[in-house]
Amino acid sequence: MRKKGVASGTSPIWLSLTIATLSGAGAGMAPPPTPWVPPANATLMNHKPVLDSSGKIIPWTTGADPFGELYDLAWAYWNTGFPRDPNSGLPMWYLYSSYHPGQPRGNLWPSTPASTSLFMAEAAVAQFAYTGNSSAVTELAVPFSLYVLANGTTPASWLWGSMPYASADPGALVFRGANSSRFGGHGRGDGLGVIEPDKAADAGHGFVLLANATQGTAVSRQFQLAAVAVADTLAARVRAPPLCNGSRSPWPFRVHADTGEVEEEYTSNVVSALLLFDAIGSEWVDMTTSITLSDGTTLTRAAAWSRARQIALDWQRDGPEVTGRWTACCEDVPIDTTLTNYNAVQPLFAAQYLLTRGVPDAVERAQKIVAFVEKELVFTSNGPKGWQPPQPLPVGWAGLEWGARCVAEQIQYPLKMGIHTGRYAATIGILYEALGGTNATLRDIAHRSFSWASYCTQTSGVNLVGPGELDVWFRIHLGGGLLQMLQAMMLAPTGTPQADHLLLSFPVSLGATVPTSVKYGLGRVAWESSSVPSTDRLRVTFNPQTVTAGGKPLPKRDCGDQRDKEDGDGWWSYNEATGIVIVQHQSARDVVVQAP
Repeated sequence: MRKKGVASGTSPIWLSLTIATLSGAGAGMAPPPTPWVPPANATLMNHKPVLDSSGKIIPWTTGADPFGELYDLAWAYWNTGFPRDPNSGLPMWYLYSSYHPGQPRGNLWPSTPASTSLFMAEAAVAQFAYTGNSSAVTELAVPFSLYVLANGTTPASWLWGSMPYASADPGALVFRGANSSRFGGHGRGDGLGVIEPDKAADAGHGFVLLANATQGTAVSRQFQLAAVAVADTLAARVRAPPLCNGSRSPWPFRVHADTGEVEEEYTSNVVSALLLFDAIGSEWVDMTTSITLSDGTTLTRAAAWSRARQIALDWQRDGPEVTGRWTACCEDVPIDTTLTNYNAVQPLFAAQYLLTRGVPDAVERAQKIVAFVEKELVFTSNGPKGWQPPQPLPVGWAGLEWGARCVAEQIQYPLKMGIHTGRYAATIGILYEALGGTNATLRDIAHRSFSWASYCTQTSGVNLVGPGELDVWFRIHLGGGLLQMLQAMMLAPTGTPQADHLLLSFPVSLGATVPTSVKYGLGRVAWESSSVPSTDRLRVTFNPQTVTAGGKPLPKRDCGDQRDKEDGDGWWSYNEATGIVIVQHQSARDVVVQAP
């Protein structure tokens, strides 16, 4: 049966494009099946597209450091642009998932407390690193995560105990899942008393970040124990083969937290749990404590966590990486009994995880995952059954617009969106580095997709979903408007840095190492990491002469030499063209980068 959008008798576009790009060939890549012609006087998210001499898109901001300028705009709007909930006086993003600019309250759609707590923690910790100002951590992320723990977590005595809820009714002050019948049923919003274990893992990862950023405080200990509780529940409830298979994941997507009755058996997302198990501090609790598994057997906490992590890794390798069943991602998606509502979120995070963790055959496996996303959600006319795309394709519907590859969220909602396009760009940027940092085609692909995504940020600083949805989703503002602009500065920088910045990349990074202090001076950046070993990245305005860790000089490597071989206490490199400094420090937590 011929796929939509592929001419009869031709090679599939996604196959020819991916092979040419990821093999490094670059030249001779096939064009999209039907070249897209932009409408006359087209605009992209209220901006006139800015094109370079090759006719390809670049960021709409034309300052000296475009991605940095966009980041600053989006952060300023987060601080001042959103109204408070008129009933409770709380910030609107506490109680709602989305908002239409100019309206007095949030949209009447399920809120997303667990994942929002992660996005807020990531954005706040990254802002602390970027500026040296910790107020985003102490005044925004910490209070909201504490609110989630107090008002949106299952009782510890339940079968799925101490797990933050993924959803809640819009405006609800207490989070207990959303009443699905209010939103069309079929699992949207999960249902009252129903959790999504992968979103609880997201929240747990956020707790780890905040625990590390607030080391030595009482609230840090509270977040440590909350993260441990989530990890313990995941370890106890993980389903080993044959209970997890092609239609049942290691953890169900939706489950009644008190009884364990499963609402939806399958989600392809195990990366959220993997990130939690990787990041959590084994020194925080007694790792010899017994964990009782679902079959009644007991293991030490260390063994149970390790077992759960390995089950998840093996299942992803043998499951969705082979079957292509990358499905069940968002809190508002209906139950997918056919496992065919593919999404771009989970496979791209999975590819990033493989590449940053150096798992066996990581590059080859990541390439196949990227090919899947291109096939199903970039160069495609896929959509819900019976759906036909508008013709001619308006802005925000084509796979390639002004040279940028544009990514849809899921089959059932095929609009191209900024955050998913930015996630694709970040994945390509990480792949570019994993392949040695020499493939100019890959770097250009990342830059163009980051550039297209940048148009979702308006001149006011608010970050909208995409051309087909002019709403704000709060976690998209945090992820697309803020975190992905940091990734753009790291992986596909353009322009000239206007200030010195320590850059963090979330959610998939080299771990949960975050700064506990950051100080910026003239020709000098100093920080202390929450743990070691750590690999940190900066973008600076000066040419560094020395880098020390614990007061001891680190040797300099040639730019691009990031081989795994350790150099004693660490190493550093500097790319004069981009201003990027990479510092790897093995044992000392305090680092100083100094100009001559």
